[in-house]
Amino acid sequence: MSIGGSIIGGSGQASGQIFATGKLGPVTIKGDLRGGAGASSGNIHSGGKLGDVTIGGSLIGGSASHAGSIEGVGGVGKISIGREMRGGSAADTGDIQSTAGGIGGVKIGGSLIGGTASFSGRIIALGGDIGPMQIGGDFASNSSPTGTLLDDSGVIYAQIGTSNDAIKANITSITIGGSVRGASNASGGGQLYADGTVGAVKIGRDVVGGAGAGSGKINGYSGIQSVIIGGDLVGAGGINSGYISSHGAISSVKIGGSILGGSGENAASIFSFGKLGSVTIGGDVITTAQSTGYIGADLEIGAVKIGGSLIGSTAYDVTIRAGTGSVGQLAIKSITIGGRVERANISSVSADSQIGPVKVGGDWIASDMATGIKTGADGFFGTADDAVTTFTQDDPALFSKIASITIGGQVTGSAANATDHFGFVSQEIGSLKINGVTVPLTKGRSNDLSVTNTKF
Repeated sequence: MSIGGSIIGGSGQASGQIFATGKLGPVTIKGDLRGGAGASSGNIHSGGKLGDVTIGGSLIGGSASHAGSIEGVGGVGKISIGREMRGGSAADTGDIQSTAGGIGGVKIGGSLIGGTASFSGRIIALGGDIGPMQIGGDFASNSSPTGTLLDDSGVIYAQIGTSNDAIKANITSITIGGSVRGASNASGGGQLYADGTVGAVKIGRDVVGGAGAGSGKINGYSGIQSVIIGGDLVGAGGINSGYISSHGAISSVKIGGSILGGSGENAASIFSFGKLGSVTIGGDVITTAQSTGYIGADLEIGAVKIGGSLIGSTAYDVTIRAGTGSVGQLAIKSITIGGRVERANISSVSADSQIGPVKVGGDWIASDMATGIKTGADGFFGTADDAVTTFTQDDPALFSKIASITIGGQVTGSAANATDHFGFVSQEIGSLKINGVTVPLTKGRSNDLSVTNTKF
């Protein structure tokens, strides 16, 4: 089917609708597909498999349910939209939906913008995979004009059943030319999610969370191949806003700009419940509140490279942490920081785990680095009550180690508090060099004393 102009829905129900009870397509519309005030107006709907759909102009949602949407019950082919895709002011508007199948792929020349109502401006597959996606402009949620909290305005997700089911839906890849942005009152807005794996994710500019929970979030439940962000990763007030996460492995993350923590828990953070591969940050990593702007994994972490500085505050440390699953292993492959480290906590919490070479170009200020060691009752590293961690069983045949530490500038404590303590703490440190001076250490395990005569 081919339409030489546009399809524009009206005030009547199903006005300007292309409808089939069974299979439909391919469909070509040279102009726009626009929903109106009537339910299912300006709509393409197939009760079976919907073939490829090409729209030369824009897909614009209307003001009644399913107005200005593309829907296939048994799956959807490849979708091409020449200009923008935008949700409307009612649920299920400005959507591409497959309710019992996958979507072959999506290409949008302009931006994908959520509507001013919940569940609008979405690409969703509830029964299969989503193929390669390309968005030329921004991927963003929207805000309600009344100030009410919206759910899922501007989202992309693939899911089969629940996250714990054995059968998963995957997203092959997604390239976004502009930014990913959550809105001030949209929960889950500007979110990319699959209960299976997410392939290569490439974003030309920034990822910015919003005030809603999960806004500006990238989540492949079973794994993420790679994430490349050209600009900054910015958190906001929403829990998990501007958050990159997976319950599986994340192979690599590269951010050209900085990580800027927000005020919501996990805002502007990177976390894998499995293994986290290499992490490269071109600028700074800055924490502004508890559990924001951190880099972590339950298992091992690959090489971490930060071009700028690692900066926390007197109230909240900035954190790089490998978790309890890295027993007796190289928990963090290496850490390279071009600038200074201030108010930071770098650690592996498993007994006998190890951290590879650590190199910092600037000063080390009021910060800790520890592997396989925990603080005692005083809560400080570098004091007499530090002990081997009990998160995992200590193996007498193994020991924790930091391969080497090189600090280009000075190492200092806190000027504001004369009673606190900081330290480089492990059962063995291979070498230590500060401001060009090599600190003599005795080779082997548990044979170097700290300033408090603590030995492990």
